Amino acid sequence: MQDKVSSINSLLPRHYSGLASVFFYGALVIALLYFLALQLLSFTHGHGRDFRFVRDLLLTEEVGGYSVEITRWTGDITVSIAVDRRGVSSDVRDVLEQISPLIAPLGINLIDEGEGDIKLYVPDSNWVKKELSPVGGRNLRRYSGYFDLTQADDGSISKGRIIVNPDVPKPDIKKVLVHEFAHALGLTAHSKIFPDSVLYQNRPRFLLADELAPVDRKLIRFLYRYLEPGDDEELVREIFDLYWYSISSE
Repeated sequence: MQDKVSSINSLLPRHYSGLASVFFYGALVIALLYFLALQLLSFTHGHGRDFRFVRDLLLTEEVGGYSVEITRWTGDITVSIAVDRRGVSSDVRDVLEQISPLIAPLGINLIDEGEGDIKLYVPDSNWVKKELSPVGGRNLRRYSGYFDLTQADDGSISKGRIIVNPDVPKPDIKKVLVHEFAHALGLTAHSKIFPDSVLYQNRPRFLLADELAPVDRKLIRFLYRYLEPGDDEELVREIFDLYWYSISSE
């Protein structure tokens, strides 16, 4: 049998094996280029998706949707509980412990006396009726929580306020606090990019998380390590390209 195969091969043109090699290696090169193109496309898509997430949360005014400049704190942050009808001080400390290493060297601490830079209100319905306008009360009931910030012309934040909807069940209050404190740090909008983010747009309250997601931690580090109040989108993009993929999400 081996002799028959050898004799058949001897009848083929001498250049046949050379052509086969050309086709083989040509196909191999094409396959390799196709694989590299897919990898590049995947990276480019992921790169663009990550920046859209950054832009959504740091550079988008939720009302109107136009680009704005970076807003963040520039000094240590104190938090006071102005109204607490639900006994949430332990939850607040847990949330601040999550945030603290992400904004270093700035600090964030709960104080027992005096007014903090961020004042937290966890009221009951009577307080809402007494202290908020009818419009404010209706708006609060549309959401699990509410925040507002006072900032200077350069984008630095000086004061903040967080109010928790009194209808939020006690087990869910910590989830709302994580969400609203993320806003109060300067992540002032929402995004549809990463569903695990605590600022994922239109997430029902029962699906909120009581811990920041890895991508949230990465974004807060990026904001407080590399960006300054007043940075515009062009500058943020340049800094993103340099540093985003080197930042830990742990």
